[in-house]
Amino acid sequence: MYCDAEYGRSAPMHLLHGILLYGSENKIRLATIHQPVNDPQGGPPMLDAGEPLTREFLEHLVRGLGSELPACFLPPHVLVYSASFVAWWEPAQRRPMFFASDCDGKSLDRRVYPHPPLVFAVRSRRLMVWALAENRRPEPDSLVYLAPYWNVYADGGVCHGSMQAPETVSIKNLSHWSHAFFASRFTGSNQGTQQCTHPEGFLGLWRSLAGKATFPVEYLIRKGTAHELLCRNG
Repeated sequence: MYCDAEYGRSAPMHLLHGILLYGSENKIRLATIHQPVNDPQGGPPMLDAGEPLTREFLEHLVRGLGSELPACFLPPHVLVYSASFVAWWEPAQRRPMFFASDCDGKSLDRRVYPHPPLVFAVRSRRLMVWALAENRRPEPDSLVYLAPYWNVYADGGVCHGSMQAPETVSIKNLSHWSHAFFASRFTGSNQGTQQCTHPEGFLGLWRSLAGKATFPVEYLIRKGTAHELLCRNG
């Protein structure tokens, strides 16, 4: 196999800046930018003392690499949109749920239930979901609750399991992510997370809701405000 790449014939390539990153494997804590300095001995360029990396330089770098987030119209259901994180909400509605045949919820499989309004988010192809008590677009100070579903962690992260997650995330395919969540099979709670405050627990809650029209939001567990959860993750 032969691969060829062309980066332009008439534009010379010069070393303009050097960027050094400091921190650990899991987190970058400091970035500095350095100017190249000619070596008086004729060797490779050296870097000067440098200074902290600025937001203005990062924006310049992104534009230069052609990686700038494209301008687009945001539909009303989108809450947060950035190069690495997107969040949206979906109103209360009735949906079917599917459960694995070898789990305690198998008697709930394939029945239709009322669901609360939900906030979905995706970061690095990881889906997150929370619930809302009010059936309207949340504001930054709106209360957000733990999504009352198996396969959801306390921080809102979803265990993908059998979920056929889309390969990409964009404004146009957000509904594909929420559809994939409900099209997968719930298998069990994650790490003993309490999913709701119903006196009969998760199974009792959903058994009582089969065929009903409205989800009882009084059984939701509060997690924080929309700003706290979405801006922290984004």
